[in-house]
Amino acid sequence: MLERVDLDAVYSSPTKRTEMTATPTAAHHDLQIINYDPSLLQGFAKDLKRLYHGKTVLIVGHSNTTPALANYLAGTDEHPRFHELDYSNYYVVTIPRIGKPRVLKMRF
Repeated sequence: MLERVDLDAVYSSPTKRTEMTATPTAAHHDLQIINYDPSLLQGFAKDLKRLYHGKTVLIVGHSNTTPALANYLAGTDEHPRFHELDYSNYYVVTIPRIGKPRVLKMRF
């Protein structure tokens, strides 16, 4: 799905499952996986906004951290955690220069 997307970075929580999910995409784009601390999501969201303004980043997380990070990035609380056995969710967060951030929740 991300084969033709021009990625600038790939992040993963430091667990084997998420790193295994991120590895094929990172390898395809010749990027190293950068670990983040899922207990520090609010600060991570601020860092992402500052470091990757106007860029595209893949972040692989968990049923509780992925919606929470989308909420922090978009300044909302609209996205609740999903079931931990549901592996088909992903979010596209767009932060425009002007206007409100948008979160598109998708499934594959």
